[in-house]
Amino acid sequence: MKSFAVGCALLGIVACGNTGGTTAGAVSSTGGVSSSGARTSSGSSGASSTGAASSTSGPTGSSTGAVNGTSTGGSTGTTGGSSAGAGTTTGSYIGLPCTFDTQTGADSCVPFGYQCSLEYDSMDPGTCRLPTELGLCLSGVGCQDGGSPQLACTPGFTNGGKNVDVCLYPCQQTADCLSIDEYCLPGLDVCFLNFCDQNSHGQFVGPFYNECPVGDGGLKGQCLPLDNGAAFCFQTGFDVTNLPCNQAGRTGNDSQCTLGNFCVPNQADDGGLCMPISEDGGCPPGQQSFAYLGGVPWSECFQDCSQGPCNIGTCYNITPTGQQLCLP
Repeated sequence: MKSFAVGCALLGIVACGNTGGTTAGAVSSTGGVSSSGARTSSGSSGASSTGAASSTSGPTGSSTGAVNGTSTGGSTGTTGGSSAGAGTTTGSYIGLPCTFDTQTGADSCVPFGYQCSLEYDSMDPGTCRLPTELGLCLSGVGCQDGGSPQLACTPGFTNGGKNVDVCLYPCQQTADCLSIDEYCLPGLDVCFLNFCDQNSHGQFVGPFYNECPVGDGGLKGQCLPLDNGAAFCFQTGFDVTNLPCNQAGRTGNDSQCTLGNFCVPNQADDGGLCMPISEDGGCPPGQQSFAYLGGVPWSECFQDCSQGPCNIGTCYNITPTGQQLCLP
């Protein structure tokens, strides 16, 4: 299962000197540009789940299996990694024990320009690491590296009235940003979260699920909310229901899904299919609603294979709901 990491405390991050006067918006303490770390998305790498789906061939040619419907939200939301001493840091804090408060977002590594590994949903004891994408940083310490292009500790933001630097990927256009819920921030030329349906105070007011601007002269998206109240504009494309889509962000052989659909990754995690979004849990006859993604207040509609073989995908027994659904 894929998931979005969401947190409790909301922080307002503003891009300084933005000619459009746009606020970067409110984000969760574990889910955005804040002292507590990075946000995961469908376009990020490294997402984990509580269990992989397995299936066995049946006599009718369809398959059955088990999928655990609970997601851990364990994606770090970054590409690449760093070992002790890598990047621009001296490594003086890397590997030292740390604490992270999931309620307040307080991270004992942040004042020194690092990030506690407990923010990555790590099962190991917490240690300080270089910050990931969208994490606060210090120019003398740097960010995790290994991506192409590499993360850069970027000035030009404020948090609570204080100037802060943020680990972001450089860009020339929105197409350079991997995650489909990011856009190339004008003036700073970095990939930043593309918030939507906000009022002048940065509050998320809806209506959500509507079309929203992505940037760079006419690209379109759909505004999808998260459980923490924030909403991101996800770029849309030309692939309709049941057509293949780019699961890993803006790269790949396929397009993004049309408005009203979302790209659900297949069990091999090397692609996906566009599935209809259900805002209220209602689906057409012969389909059932299933929240494939964690951390969002909406679900997707999948064919109910308890009544017959799958037209598309593979039939899985969903744990713990007991549903039998055709998943990619």
